[in-house]
Amino acid sequence: MTVAFTAYLGALARARRAEPHDDLISRLLHAEADGNPLTEQEIISLCAMLLFAGHETTVNLIRPEPTCSCSTGATGLAPGAAGPGGFGRG
Repeated sequence: MTVAFTAYLGALARARRAEPHDDLISRLLHAEADGNPLTEQEIISLCAMLLFAGHETTVNLIRPEPTCSCSTGATGLAPGAAGPGGFGRG
Protein backbone atom coordinates (compact mmCIF):
# COMPACT_ATOMS: atom_id res chain seq x y z
CA MET A 1 0.00 0.00 0.00
CA THR A 2 1.41 3.39 -0.92
CA VAL A 3 1.96 6.20 1.54
CA ALA A 4 -0.44 8.43 -0.40
CA PHE A 5 -3.20 5.80 -0.39
CA THR A 6 -2.72 5.18 3.34
CA ALA A 7 -2.89 8.92 3.97
CA TYR A 8 -6.07 9.18 1.87
CA LEU A 9 -7.80 6.40 3.82
CA GLY A 10 -6.65 7.90 7.14
CA ALA A 11 -8.03 11.32 6.19
CA LEU A 12 -11.28 9.70 5.06
CA ALA A 13 -11.58 7.82 8.38
CA ARG A 14 -10.97 11.03 10.34
CA ALA A 15 -13.54 12.89 8.24
CA ARG A 16 -16.11 10.13 8.83
CA ARG A 17 -15.37 10.17 12.55
CA ALA A 18 -16.15 13.93 12.60
CA GLU A 19 -19.19 13.60 10.32
CA PRO A 20 -20.47 10.02 9.92
CA HIS A 21 -22.25 8.97 6.74
CA ASP A 22 -24.19 5.83 5.91
CA ASP A 23 -21.11 3.97 4.62
CA LEU A 24 -18.73 1.20 5.56
CA ILE A 25 -16.02 3.41 7.03
CA SER A 26 -18.49 5.11 9.36
CA ARG A 27 -19.73 1.71 10.51
CA LEU A 28 -16.18 0.43 11.02
CA LEU A 29 -15.50 3.40 13.28
CA HIS A 30 -18.11 1.97 15.65
CA ALA A 31 -17.02 -1.66 15.28
CA GLU A 32 -15.25 -3.53 18.06
CA ALA A 33 -12.86 -6.47 18.19
CA ASP A 34 -12.73 -8.30 21.53
CA GLY A 35 -14.61 -5.41 23.12
CA ASN A 36 -12.15 -2.77 21.89
CA PRO A 37 -12.82 -0.23 19.14
CA LEU A 38 -10.84 -0.66 15.94
CA THR A 39 -7.80 1.58 15.62
CA GLU A 40 -7.41 3.93 12.68
CA GLN A 41 -4.68 1.63 11.31
CA GLU A 42 -7.01 -1.39 11.54
CA ILE A 43 -9.72 0.51 9.67
CA ILE A 44 -7.23 1.58 6.99
CA SER A 45 -6.00 -2.01 6.63
CA LEU A 46 -9.54 -3.40 6.37
CA CYS A 47 -10.53 -0.83 3.74
CA ALA A 48 -7.41 -1.55 1.68
CA MET A 49 -7.93 -5.31 1.97
CA LEU A 50 -11.54 -5.03 0.81
CA LEU A 51 -10.57 -2.82 -2.12
CA PHE A 52 -7.77 -5.12 -3.25
CA ALA A 53 -9.84 -8.28 -2.69
CA GLY A 54 -12.65 -6.86 -4.81
CA HIS A 55 -10.20 -5.92 -7.54
CA GLU A 56 -8.58 -9.37 -7.45
CA THR A 57 -11.98 -11.06 -7.71
CA THR A 58 -13.03 -8.92 -10.64
CA VAL A 59 -9.78 -9.34 -12.55
CA ASN A 60 -9.23 -13.05 -11.99
CA LEU A 61 -12.62 -14.67 -11.51
CA ILE A 62 -15.24 -12.65 -13.32
CA ARG A 63 -14.06 -12.93 -16.89
CA PRO A 64 -15.22 -14.68 -20.04
CA GLU A 65 -14.39 -18.36 -20.24
CA PRO A 66 -11.58 -19.25 -22.61
CA THR A 67 -12.74 -20.20 -26.06
CA CYS A 68 -11.84 -23.41 -27.79
CA SER A 69 -10.66 -23.49 -31.36
CA CYS A 70 -12.09 -26.98 -31.84
CA SER A 71 -14.55 -27.18 -34.72
CA THR A 72 -16.93 -29.22 -32.54
CA GLY A 73 -17.03 -26.51 -29.89
CA ALA A 74 -15.87 -28.98 -27.24
CA THR A 75 -14.06 -27.56 -24.27
CA GLY A 76 -11.94 -30.60 -23.60
CA LEU A 77 -13.58 -31.07 -20.21
CA ALA A 78 -15.17 -34.32 -19.18
CA PRO A 79 -18.91 -34.12 -18.45
CA GLY A 80 -19.39 -32.58 -15.01
CA ALA A 81 -15.75 -31.48 -14.78
CA ALA A 82 -14.93 -28.12 -13.28
CA GLY A 83 -14.32 -25.22 -15.59
CA PRO A 84 -11.97 -22.26 -15.12
CA GLY A 85 -11.68 -21.22 -11.50
CA GLY A 86 -12.98 -24.60 -10.32
CA PHE A 87 -16.60 -23.85 -11.18
CA GLY A 88 -18.77 -26.42 -12.93
CA ARG A 89 -19.98 -25.82 -16.44
CA GLY A 90 -23.56 -26.89 -16.12
